[in-house]
Amino acid sequence: MIETINKIVSGINSNSYIGMFDVGGPYPKQGEFLIRGTPITPNPIQRLGYVTQIRIGKGQFKSDMYFLRLADGSLITCENDCYIPMTGEQEAMARDIFKTLPEDEGFDSNPEYRDCKGVGERGFLVHNSETVPSPDTPFTITISAR
Repeated sequence: MIETINKIVSGINSNSYIGMFDVGGPYPKQGEFLIRGTPITPNPIQRLGYVTQIRIGKGQFKSDMYFLRLADGSLITCENDCYIPMTGEQEAMARDIFKTLPEDEGFDSNPEYRDCKGVGERGFLVHNSETVPSPDTPFTITISAR
């Protein structure tokens, strides 16, 4: 599985970023396979997923919160990140390693997805979600020279 993930990620086209840099859209389609743009996770499995739900403006620093289904079947939320749509070839490779595929997700039945604090929402593009963004209070960063 990791070998396939590395092969998919190695074919990234950085001109295709969506997400963090385009808060408010354009958005991917529900079930679209994506590559997370920032490789900040030590677990390569968390680099690929298909999008199940987006909570508009409810991620860190008012970014959008993406719910991604991973190859191992787990569901995670990603915030303050960017995403790259997979090519047809990358998606074909991803489909071979995913335990659950978008067509098995049950989007037609309008499933409820819950964030880490248990706030459940239905729908794909969720506006006015009850999710509380983090951090939920404003702050300032000061940079000073020595």
